[in-house]
Amino acid sequence: MNTNTDLTKCPICGHEHTEIIEDTLGEQPFFIEWKDDHVFKNRRLSKCQKCESVFVPEFLSNEDLSSFYADIYKNYHAPKHSPHDIFHSKYHPRYLSQANAINKSINLEDGMRCLEIGANVTSISPALSNFVKHDFFYYDQYDSDIIANYGGERLGEYFTSDSTINDIDLIVSSHVFEHINPSELQGTIEAITKSLKPGGHVFIEVPNDVDRGIFDAPHTLFYSIKGLSDLFENKGLEMVMCHKSPVIKTKNIPGSGSNNNSKKLSTRLKEILFNIFLPILGNNNIFIRNYSKIRLNKFISNHNCLYDGRSYLRVIFKKPL
Repeated sequence: MNTNTDLTKCPICGHEHTEIIEDTLGEQPFFIEWKDDHVFKNRRLSKCQKCESVFVPEFLSNEDLSSFYADIYKNYHAPKHSPHDIFHSKYHPRYLSQANAINKSINLEDGMRCLEIGANVTSISPALSNFVKHDFFYYDQYDSDIIANYGGERLGEYFTSDSTINDIDLIVSSHVFEHINPSELQGTIEAITKSLKPGGHVFIEVPNDVDRGIFDAPHTLFYSIKGLSDLFENKGLEMVMCHKSPVIKTKNIPGSGSNNNSKKLSTRLKEILFNIFLPILGNNNIFIRNYSKIRLNKFISNHNCLYDGRSYLRVIFKKPL
């Protein structure tokens, strides 16, 4: 529950000993035109002495945050996509890398119920369909024709502590948890735990900002592996997979999240060829489509540390039977 007070405990692990650090929240330079009076302006940062995660301790209202994101996306409308775009979504580098990691870590069964929190336009559903036939539900601000094409059902704008959906086999959230209001985090985890059926799993990916030493708005929570572990294990879940990609400290390129120059030229050329030719050929030839799918899955598996040049933390937790 959101209370109109500053945080004195770590919202991630619950530890009482936190300290204000010298840094204040920066401004992500990539896609936002920052107003002088935005809600994140001059926000202090605290660091937990136990889990070493970083967070905004000052009170943030849900109304201010919702208004901020509504302003960012006020001119955005989920576009209608061509059959080419819909097919290509199965091979989106980020989501295919995530789906491959999930497939390698847990047993996926046809007919499973999957929920994505913050699905965006593409979502993991198309990539996940490479591995399993699943029922898909999602929360996001916008309807997506890509997700609808794969049978996905939108349940609402935001997944909150009051959300009620049960018997979920797999919950996925990609680069969403860093945006959550810190005072709402524990309630969100409780709702996730209730939504999972016994034996169900939750997959989370967040930026590896703590190791990078980058604390920029609109992020409000900056996780360590220890913090993610405590966050879910304190609710009775068990960690079954943990991966931290390497940090490459080079100059940022707008739109990349980090740095695409870190990739070898051969790797980038392969991605370009896949992105251009695979959907064109795959739409017309089932053999080429399936062969290319196998090759691309193998490629993503071997290069899943920096799928778009971004350093990240990736975890999977299981609800006990």
